[in-house]
Amino acid sequence: AGWTGSFDLNSIASGTSPATFVLEEHPTGEQYANYLETVANDIQLPIQFCTDVTQICPLGVPGHPRFNVHVKPSQVSPASATLASVHCKFVIWAAGEFQYPKQSGGFQGMELCRHNSTVQSWAELPGDEFVVIGGYESGIDAAVHLARTKRPVTVLASSPCWEESSDDPSGELAPYTRARLKDVMGDASLPKPELNGGFTVTKVSKADASYLIYANERAKIESVEQPLAVSADGADEHAEAEPRVFSSAVPPILCVGFQGSVAAVVRDLFNWEGNATLLTDQDESTRTEGLFLVGPTVSHEGLIFCFVYKFRQRFAVVAESVARRLNKDTRQGITTCRSDDMFLDDFTAIHAC
Repeated sequence: AGWTGSFDLNSIASGTSPATFVLEEHPTGEQYANYLETVANDIQLPIQFCTDVTQICPLGVPGHPRFNVHVKPSQVSPASATLASVHCKFVIWAAGEFQYPKQSGGFQGMELCRHNSTVQSWAELPGDEFVVIGGYESGIDAAVHLARTKRPVTVLASSPCWEESSDDPSGELAPYTRARLKDVMGDASLPKPELNGGFTVTKVSKADASYLIYANERAKIESVEQPLAVSADGADEHAEAEPRVFSSAVPPILCVGFQGSVAAVVRDLFNWEGNATLLTDQDESTRTEGLFLVGPTVSHEGLIFCFVYKFRQRFAVVAESVARRLNKDTRQGITTCRSDDMFLDDFTAIHAC
């Protein structure tokens, strides 16, 4: 808004701005939650708090979807709380990822690590030095916070994300994260994080008072014109070097992302292609009619909608599909959303970038 008519990248509703609301360029989690609460109150959204969804049961027939949504009181609910199941025609799944960290299935001993999402305060985290498994936003964010507490940190990442650039912002560090890392690396009063790219962690084990982290390092090929070295048994000698072992007195910090709510709770209601849910052009499940998906796990045509400013542009697409099936006139709403760049149903311009 204002001079340029631009739209706050972190806003979730037209005419609102978390930066203006909290007077901060980069709001904290609590500040952003306050912004969301204000938006919800202004629109008078009916919200049932302290509720965990445990199961969604489709009950409808083709052309007439119906659902029974099973719920239970969450851990922060009053002890006497009781909740009834919810019946509805449509379900829009927007449960996100953060509550469902990836803590198993990656490598042996993964359960010995501590997921970054469980850290309440980096400053108060016990330990004199740390090993961070994983890079990109989670890994570099953890490294920056720990370095600012003047404690050494070693990062093991599958690629040198701190050096990489991409046409898609989803494939590189955010400018804010990159700037914070640069500040830490250039501050002589802080221990510089040891950044190791090209490492694949294969195992974590406990040995006496230490945690041992085993990682394979991809060997670097000196030149693209140099023929690949092949061992006597025919194996590519450049593919992998000898495993290295790192040690830590405290559990390694796991920064490998999230399982996500879709996979954790409603996996069987979607069709999958690898780790991606298969959706219609309206972000509806191709397996369960009437079930829609919004949020960072939405993907189309190889495009990943993992940031707020990306996936918010699909909110109105879902809303229009639901409203149309309820025989509502959506023409004015679509026009308004398109004028605000909040109705993304054509990816041609994105592919052309």
